[in-house]
Amino acid sequence: MLPALLQGEVKFGFEVLNSMLSSHLSHGADAWMSAQITGIWTAFEALAEEIWIAAVNAHPSDLAELNSGKKGATESKEIDLFLLQKYGYDLSPHMGKFLSLRYSFDRLEDIRRAYREAHFDGDQTVDRVISDRSLDALSLTRHVIVHNGGIIDDDFLRRRSCPLQSSAILAIPSFNRKIGG
Repeated sequence: MLPALLQGEVKFGFEVLNSMLSSHLSHGADAWMSAQITGIWTAFEALAEEIWIAAVNAHPSDLAELNSGKKGATESKEIDLFLLQKYGYDLSPHMGKFLSLRYSFDRLEDIRRAYREAHFDGDQTVDRVISDRSLDALSLTRHVIVHNGGIIDDDFLRRRSCPLQSSAILAIPSFNRKIGG
């Protein structure tokens, strides 16, 4: 347990921080939190792509079929000559990288489609993680921050049930409550 004097200093520090974040630095705090949300989304995109590539590379015969379940669907039968040359004309250990070009890992819907089509043997953990609604919330929040400057639009309202109006400013809740308890 901290000595009483140190506890008092910690409490005072959090009170000053709360005061500054709610008044003088509120715009800076909002910008910092917006950057954190954007950075977390970017990290998720990169991680989702790299895990997918590694899984397909590790099990190319099981996961590389990418059956979308669409009968008669047209798909490109072309192979980039540069990729063939780059990998010494042996794509088998690089199927994940090669097949990842079929997807855009910067959209949540496409990330989910890539994982569904790779058929991770019906792995319920993969399905549960990739279908988690918190990813939808993160994706929507990041979209409003990056593409709308934090202004809520009709798309956000349609996809997210919340009692807000179009053109309202998205409030980032972490600075609307006290920190340091």
